[in-house]
Amino acid sequence: MSGAAGAVGRTTHSQPGHPESSEADRPTAVAAPRGRLSRGTDPSLLLSRAPARLVECVVAWNWDRRMTRRAFTTLLRNFGICHERNSAARTPQANLYAIMQAAHRSAGTVRMIVQIDADVADADRMVTDFVSAVTAGTGVEPAVNARRTMPWLHPITWPGAGEAGDLITRRYKIKDAYLRRSLSDSQLATVHRHLTNPTGPPAGGFQLFGCGGQVNTVGPP
Repeated sequence: MSGAAGAVGRTTHSQPGHPESSEADRPTAVAAPRGRLSRGTDPSLLLSRAPARLVECVVAWNWDRRMTRRAFTTLLRNFGICHERNSAARTPQANLYAIMQAAHRSAGTVRMIVQIDADVADADRMVTDFVSAVTAGTGVEPAVNARRTMPWLHPITWPGAGEAGDLITRRYKIKDAYLRRSLSDSQLATVHRHLTNPTGPPAGGFQLFGCGGQVNTVGPP
């Protein structure tokens, strides 16, 4: 797991792992599920094996008067801190992947998507614990908290908003940057200010993507 941040305006995302950070601040990210790492020199065997099934949890909060600046910044801060604390390659939580999607307030929602290999031990509990940790101290309850298990192949291109067709399977292009730590208070306040600006574009947004885990075992150049 790991925290990440994106630019405000057009929907973008960032991922942790900026090369200028110190060795002690290794980037955080999502690793392949335990036991799925491949070995050897055959290129066809070097990638992790895809899981057969995926647990996906979608959580959404209404961006109304209850979503104050404090509630909003706490939500994003918790998301980053959870990743900071669970970024080691061999921790069970490295199996979990999450995205925080904060649309402009005029769009009406803040949404989080959590995914994990359905065959990982305690997969459902890890999702529940993660959602609880992210929402802790916000004072706002999700309007949606839905979970389902599905074949892995169906949602691997999701989310996407750049092409016509099924929203669950379309692709899109992004710009990104890596972070090694959660956003600072001043950065979080800036995100909130831009996303609540009445002149801001409804289609604009800010996204945090988890990235790390096994990739953190490779040192920077």
